[in-house]
Amino acid sequence: MQELKRRIPHSHLIYVYNAAHNLETDQPERFARLVTDFMQRAEAFLVNPGQWEE
Repeated sequence: MQELKRRIPHSHLIYVYNAAHNLETDQPERFARLVTDFMQRAEAFLVNPGQWEE
């Protein structure tokens, strides 16, 4: 995961502890906060794939 974060400009890596493979059902409140935060900053996440490291 660290490698993906390093290769994708302006990316974020967030760990959610005490959740298994289904974050939206294991921790729905945390999931909702993360999605809301992402949507509020959506323009900051636009990445031109040409900027990715090979």
